[in-house]
Amino acid sequence: MTTESMNRDSKGEWLPNPLPQPSPIFFGPWKPLGLLKHLWNVIWPYNFIYAAMAFICWLYLTPSLETTKNFEFGWIAFLYIRNVVMLTLVAGALHLRYYTQRVQGQQFKYNSKWLATGDTKFLFNNQTLDNIFWSLTSGCLIWTAYEALTLWAYSHKFIPYLDMRQHPFITILLTLGVVYFRFFHFYFVHRLIHWKPLYKLCHYLHHKNINIGPWSGLSMHPIEHVFYFSCVFIHWIVPSSPFHAIFNLLHAGVSPTVGHMGFHELLLSGDKTLSSDNFFHYLHHKYFTVNYGVEVVPLDWWLNTYHDGSPESLALFMFQKPRTAKKLYFDVIPKAVDEYIAFLDAYHAPETTDEQRLENPVWHIHGGKVPDERYPVSFALLLNLVSASNAHNRDVLWGFIRAYSPEAVSPQTNPGLDRLVDFALRYYQDFVKPAKVFRAADDKERAALEDLARRLEALGDERDGKIVQDVVYEVGKVHGFEPLRAWFAALYEVLLGQSQGPRFGSFAALFGTAQTAAMIRAALAGEFLK
Repeated sequence: MTTESMNRDSKGEWLPNPLPQPSPIFFGPWKPLGLLKHLWNVIWPYNFIYAAMAFICWLYLTPSLETTKNFEFGWIAFLYIRNVVMLTLVAGALHLRYYTQRVQGQQFKYNSKWLATGDTKFLFNNQTLDNIFWSLTSGCLIWTAYEALTLWAYSHKFIPYLDMRQHPFITILLTLGVVYFRFFHFYFVHRLIHWKPLYKLCHYLHHKNINIGPWSGLSMHPIEHVFYFSCVFIHWIVPSSPFHAIFNLLHAGVSPTVGHMGFHELLLSGDKTLSSDNFFHYLHHKYFTVNYGVEVVPLDWWLNTYHDGSPESLALFMFQKPRTAKKLYFDVIPKAVDEYIAFLDAYHAPETTDEQRLENPVWHIHGGKVPDERYPVSFALLLNLVSASNAHNRDVLWGFIRAYSPEAVSPQTNPGLDRLVDFALRYYQDFVKPAKVFRAADDKERAALEDLARRLEALGDERDGKIVQDVVYEVGKVHGFEPLRAWFAALYEVLLGQSQGPRFGSFAALFGTAQTAAMIRAALAGEFLK
C-alpha cells in the first residue's frame, strides 16, 4: 500500500500528516532556528515570487506617478490588462497542468472528485468557466480600481510615502509585514462576510466551490471583492511605497490560486514535488464555519474557529461553546433523531437551494457527502409502533411500514430506514419499556375511546395520517375535551403508557386503523394494567 493511499480516509479524502499547526512565532517556546525556518517557509517560494512579480510590475508595468495624477482610461485599462494577464498566466498554468493534463492524477488531492461540469448552480453549467468569469471580470476590475485609486492618491501626496532607496531595511520589513497584514485582514473580513445577511448577499457565490481549484480563489461576488481588496487601505495610513501597495493587491489577487489548488503537493518532475499546502483553507470550504484565516497568523486558534481535519478537532469545535451546546443524554435521542430526519428531508427537497443545503447541518455531519436516504416514518412513530405491536424483530415492523408507505419497499432498498428500525427496537427495550406506566380511563375518557374505536373501524384500511388525525380531533371535540391536549394526553397514557407521543393520527395510520381499534378495546378491558 502506498503512502498516498494510506493517507486517504474511508470517504476518499486525502489527509496530510502532520495536520495543520499554528505559527511558532506566536507560541512558545521560541527557538531561533525554529523561527528562522518558519520565516523562510513563509517567504520561500511563493511570497518571494509574488514580491518579485510586484517589483517587476512597479518598475516596468506601472505608469509613472506623474501619469496617474489624472484618471484616464488608457493607463487604467493598461493596469486591468496587466492584472488579467498575470492572473491568467498563474491560474491558467496551474489549472492546465493539474486539472486538464492531470499530470499527477489524484495524488495528494484532498477531494477525490474533479471540478464540476453540467452543474446548473454554476454559470455556463461549468465550475471552471464560472470561476474564470468572476475572477477576470469582477475580480480584476475591482483589484484594478483599488490600485488606480491608490496610485492617484500617491501622485497627489494624499497618503504617506516611503522612499525605498533611502530606507532599504524598512522596505524589506514592510514587504514581510504586508504578508502578515494580509492574513490578519483576510481573517476579519472573512468573518464579516460570513455574517448571515452578507453571506446571503455575496459570499454564497464563493462557497458554491466546495471542491476547489486554482480559479476558485478569486471567484467571488463583486461586493465581496470590494471587501477583500480593501486590504490596500493600510497604505493610506502607514508610510509605504507604491511597490508595497502593488504587492499587497497582487498578493490578494494571485496567491488564492495556490490557496485553492486542492492538492497538498505538486509534482514537478520525476519524484520532485513542491508543497502547495492549502489543507487548512480546504477544510473551510468543506466545513464552512471553521478556519477563516491561515496558519501563519493563528487567529483561528485564538478565537476558537480552527479545525485541523481530525475527528477530535471537529468534536472540540462542536462543544467549544458549552452554553449553547446540547447535551445528548438518552431522553433526547428520539427528538434528536427526528430533527436529523427533518434536516435530511429538507436537504433533499427539490425546492431547496444550494445555499440552503450548505447551511443545513446534515451537509456538515456527512462532510458534504449527504446520503440519498428517505425516512417515511419518524423515530418517535417507530417507538410507539414497537410498543403497540409488541414487536420484537424488524420483520414485524417492516410489515407495518410497507403497508403504510409502499415506497419504503424493503430493508435492502432502504438500509437507512432499516438501521432506524433496529435502533427503535433496541431503544424501546432499553429505555422506553422499563418506564411505561399505564392507567385506567375514567368514564368520560372511556366513552370517547369507545367512540374512537368505532370510527376507526369505519375508516377501513385508511393510511392517510391527516384523515385519521381529523377523526381523532373530532372525537375529542364531541366529547368535550377542553383543551384538546387533555384528550391526547389520555390517549398516550391509557393506550401507550407514556405522557406524550407523536401525532396520534399518524401513528394509527402506520399501525393500522383496525389494529388501533383493537388496541383501544384491549386497554378498556384492562389488559394493559395486568
